[in-house]
Amino acid sequence: MLARHIESRAQSHRLLAEPDVARHRDVRAAADQLVARLRETDAETLPDLVSEGTISPGRIHLGIDRQKFARFLGTTPEDIDPECIQLSSPFTIRRRGVETRIVAGERARQPDARLVRMLAKAHRWVGEARSGTPFAVIARREKHADAYIRVRAQLAFLSPRIQAAILDGTQPPDLCLERFVRTLIPLDWAEQERLFGFTA
Repeated sequence: MLARHIESRAQSHRLLAEPDVARHRDVRAAADQLVARLRETDAETLPDLVSEGTISPGRIHLGIDRQKFARFLGTTPEDIDPECIQLSSPFTIRRRGVETRIVAGERARQPDARLVRMLAKAHRWVGEARSGTPFAVIARREKHADAYIRVRAQLAFLSPRIQAAILDGTQPPDLCLERFVRTLIPLDWAEQERLFGFTA
């Protein structure tokens, strides 16, 4: 959310109160570096930059510390456009397993490591089953019940679009391993995508 706001203002030359062609290149380069740090989930930059945050029904509002923002851009607080230091965005609350998350603005790609590992295991187990190894044998080796293996092996039959999103970390925020395990996954790929929130 914050990274997209700064990037948008930089691209449209709206970071400074008075656009300055001579300084634009340096300010834009500094803004690009700041955006990159924020998108890398820099644990120190975000709290240092945000001075306030409030949540109202369906919206989140952030205030940027003008002095610190100016320092990041290599300029003075007076040079910063006042409209640049306030932003708001709609948000939704999503559940992902036992976690509750606020999802606002853009989502950085962050694969769910647990889900990615299970997807890889599902493909391996299905490959072994196709080669003639019974699920019961796989289950004994993995020290799990037969049903555990069968339920999770369903992941290997997800549509290519869903599997690609899992690997990229761009699946819907509430789509976690627990949801797949609780769901009888249909074989039809289009039906899967509707069921798991992949819009056309």
